[in-house]
Parts: sequence; structure tokens; C-alpha cells
Amino acid sequence: MGKEAAELLVRTAALEAVSEFEKSQKKNRKIKVFQNAKKLMENYNRICQSVQEGVSELSDVDDGEELEELSAEDIYINSIIKSKLRSIVMIAHIDKCLNLLEEEMDRKETPWKYTFLSILIWTGKLRNTLPKGLIIRIGQ
Repeated sequence: MGKEAAELLVRTAALEAVSEFEKSQKKNRKIKVFQNAKKLMENYNRICQSVQEGVSELSDVDDGEELEELSAEDIYINSIIKSKLRSIVMIAHIDKCLNLLEEEMDRKETPWKYTFLSILIWTGKLRNTLPKGLIIRIGQ
């Protein structure tokens, strides 16, 4: 085998290896996104309950200008309140997405898909129902 042929073979092998690695990374990112979404939906009811039962009010949040004057306890309380705010925003986004999904399934004349998903979410059975690694594409 000539030097040029060997270089071409090595270059081709390297390009294939990089391509396979990139495909693997892309697949892993997709799996991670689905796992995160599933985990969020598994805990949706708990997050909603936590926000509803929270004792603090969002109006109690300090604006942060006097952070040096706050005690460690005040800073801790502020972090809890800000966490509540983030949870409220997250719940609003999830609710909006679920409403859009329901409308889409109605348009596609497959409302049973949304009904199935909502039963799993609201009963808290999403976690134990689906085999690990299974990806459900409800929107298709």
C-alpha cells in the first residue's frame, strides 16, 4: 500500500470516527433532555403542592441592594422565596405546553394520547409506568 493510499485510509477512518462520535453525543443529549422532561413531569404535582403550601409570599423578597446587611437567615429565606418564584414560572410554562399539546392532539384527532399522558401525570404513575429508556413521542 502506497503512502497516499495509507493517508487516505487514515483520513477516512478519522472522519468516520468523528462522525460516529458526534452522532453519539447528539443522541446522548436528546436522551438527557427526555430524561429531564420525564423527571420534571414526575414531580409536577409535588412542585405545584409545594408552591401552594408555601408560607412565604413573593412580596417578601428583598431586592438584594442591602445584601451585606442581611443575616444568614434572611438570605436563606430569600433563597426559598426566589425558589418559589422559579417554581411558579416553571409551572406556568408546563401548563402552557400541556394546553398546547392537548390542542394539537385534538387537531390530529388523537385526544386519547393527551388523556393517557394526563392520567399518568395527575395520578403520579408516570414514574412506575414506563420502562426505563422508553421515549414516548406523544406529539407525533
